[in-house]
Amino acid sequence: PLHLKMMALGGNQRFRDFLRQHGVPEDLPIRQKYSTRAAQWYRENLRAMAEGSPPPPPLSPGEGCLPAEDALGAADSVLDEVFAHASDECGSSGSVVHRHHRLAGRGQPLTECPMVEEEQGSGSCYE
Repeated sequence: PLHLKMMALGGNQRFRDFLRQHGVPEDLPIRQKYSTRAAQWYRENLRAMAEGSPPPPPLSPGEGCLPAEDALGAADSVLDEVFAHASDECGSSGSVVHRHHRLAGRGQPLTECPMVEEEQGSGSCYE
């Protein structure tokens, strides 16, 4: 229910407009775009609106395009390393790893984790 309310209050265009207002370049890679202070503030504000709690303090001018303090958490770093290693070992962009890889975001666990052992043999890509 909370996530549905956040989706109703948010929206892609509104998010893009907000990032633009805070100086986040439109051509910035998506991972960096979502790791800016503006994106972090937007998520926190959206949650506050959905919960009916006070909004976070406003961003200072020029602050939105800076990296968020928790831009790359430990879980994200581990996922990046695991999937980079898996893609090096497991083959092409059409492999199971590439087709199923997605980031959960904000340190939340993946809700589904495909097991490639059945499709690719030993599962050595995940050792």
